[in-house]
Amino acid sequence: MKYRDNIEILAQILESASGYRVRLTKIIYDTLLPHSMAKECLALLIEKGLINIWKEKKNLLLPKKV
Repeated sequence: MKYRDNIEILAQILESASGYRVRLTKIIYDTLLPHSMAKECLALLIEKGLINIWKEKKNLLLPKKV
């Protein structure tokens, strides 16, 4: 496995979350990240407004761009 930088990891998370609603386990599975690192990256993406939490922190979805 090659080393990835943070931008590439964030891009993979956004690509994985491009479905309608996605759970954290699917993101972990698709990006091959440990749970702790996936949560850190998701917190950053949520803080920047690139991913929204839907319905009690169980599902994640990308915001709609107008």
